Amino acid sequence: MKLLITAFSLSVLTLIPLAGIAQCPAEVGVFTTLDGTLLAGRMSEAWCNGMQWESGNVLNTESWDGAALGTQWKVYGMAIDADGAVLLNSELDQYGNGYEDYSIYYDGGEFWLTKDHTWGDGVNDLYGAVEEYHILVTITYIMGNPVGLTTNATFNGAFLDCDPINGCGIEFAISNSNLLWRSDSGDTMLDDFPALLCGSGLEGEQHDMPCLTYSVSCLTGTQSESWGGLKTLYR
Repeated sequence: MKLLITAFSLSVLTLIPLAGIAQCPAEVGVFTTLDGTLLAGRMSEAWCNGMQWESGNVLNTESWDGAALGTQWKVYGMAIDADGAVLLNSELDQYGNGYEDYSIYYDGGEFWLTKDHTWGDGVNDLYGAVEEYHILVTITYIMGNPVGLTTNATFNGAFLDCDPINGCGIEFAISNSNLLWRSDSGDTMLDDFPALLCGSGLEGEQHDMPCLTYSVSCLTGTQSESWGGLKTLYR
């Protein structure tokens, strides 16, 4: 039976830069699935060493418009750092009921934004490097079995070939995701999901990502909405 839980797993990949000319954003602001200015996404985590949340697992996420992957944005190549998933707090009783909190940091990663959105000029796609990627995870257990998982994920990155004096970057992204498939479930891998980027290409998990917010900003730009206000909607 498929297990449906909310998650944002992590995942090393030898990064291959996307071809093209990068530039600064043509428009800054907050883009979100809440108002339709950002597409939702899909995510695959490759279990490079055969297990979830192991150091070196690789994350690959792409936008999903209901028919095609990666038409608007991609964030990929983030690898779980050497510490792996770090347990912050455990509140389990003697029967295995309760919850656990984990923190996971990633190394590396790249992002891509289409030239055809309002952040682009219609000519050149936008490319950048992920500078920090982190998630907090809460797992709920009943009788020792995981029955739910919620996450709060953030990252920031800088645009490539955009003069640093402009101070342009993606400041944060917040995502909730739903686990739809994992390789140890006995179910068949789903179609139309990002590739598993390491290991056998068969071990890992697939997630739906319905809730996303990107804040694209420059020192000379003006935010169209309050980022702090939008963050409260995800708590």
